[in-house]
Amino acid sequence: MLYHAAGVLPYCAGHVLLGLEARGWSGFAGTALAGEAPCETALREFHKETAQLFAPCEGSPDLDLTTATCIVTTTPKSRVFHLFLQPFTSTGLGPGNILGTGNRLGPCRHVDDAFQFKRHRTSMRTEREKLRLRWVPVDEIAPLHLSPSFRADMPEIVRALRAEAAVTGAHWTGETPAKPVEVDRVLTRARAGSTARD
Repeated sequence: MLYHAAGVLPYCAGHVLLGLEARGWSGFAGTALAGEAPCETALREFHKETAQLFAPCEGSPDLDLTTATCIVTTTPKSRVFHLFLQPFTSTGLGPGNILGTGNRLGPCRHVDDAFQFKRHRTSMRTEREKLRLRWVPVDEIAPLHLSPSFRADMPEIVRALRAEAAVTGAHWTGETPAKPVEVDRVLTRARAGSTARD
């Protein structure tokens, strides 16, 4: 049976949320479990790799990926990969925001502070895969040490984020917002190199 892989890339105010692991900086993704839909895989992997930092409180809804832009690529092993670009509001753990005491973490000046608090208190090895979290301005991603698969997807990611900024009128860090363009909600590309997701 051919399983897909899926993940989430949060973005907010011209920044994207990245996680650092041995292969480099990347979004939050993994392979599907049997019977999972791409949205289910993406949410499970996102919450796991952020040590449940963004998991909804009891009675609150989870992230809604049904309206997110989805970039679809194909790995060399013919595994379909879905990356959901999920907008975060300024009221969440966006760049420079302070995490409220309602999250039982106390005031945190940076998303990585909150992540480290959760990461060091979890007994789940899978919730410790990422070493750090960081909101990175989109224009400053390229110089980072990125995982090979994430770097391969960067042209599509940047194109989609620029298009989102043009449609919504959102500020694009360091640039004048692009002119409005027609955007494919799903971008597809067959990747030739090997990836860490295979």
